[in-house]
Amino acid sequence: MSLILEFVVPAAIAAGLIAFGHTVGPIATSLMTVLAILAGLLFNLLLLIFDAGSRRRQERLETHRDELVIELLRQTHANASFAILLAILATLGALLARLVEVSGRIQNTISGIVFYLTGLFVLALLTILKRVRVLVQEELKPGRPVRSSKEERAAS
Repeated sequence: MSLILEFVVPAAIAAGLIAFGHTVGPIATSLMTVLAILAGLLFNLLLLIFDAGSRRRQERLETHRDELVIELLRQTHANASFAILLAILATLGALLARLVEVSGRIQNTISGIVFYLTGLFVLALLTILKRVRVLVQEELKPGRPVRSSKEERAAS
């Protein structure tokens, strides 16, 4: 079911957009801008994930909760990396559509691929958002020891 949602639905939406005569040409510049900004934010998220994972390893807490958080960090890292790859590919496709302004099959094919990659990107962002929400909820649960900034500096 998850594979259908993640790969078939964006393909169906892309095919529907192409069938109704939409192409990526008119929105290529805006799409490239949005994807570049979101990819930059995802790079920052990767750094935050790396930092959170390294702090978890330094604390060496071995509870089930910590194992869950580390697994969620790994999954979020994988999703963010995949989303960055999609953003790069969709940006290159939009750039190609902007540079090659031919009508017909080539433009429809490029547009279909860009629409598909953009749909996958949006779904990957939603997955990342869900995982980050769970991570934040886990961190804010009662029972997690709260360390002051002085304790953190003394520990390092």
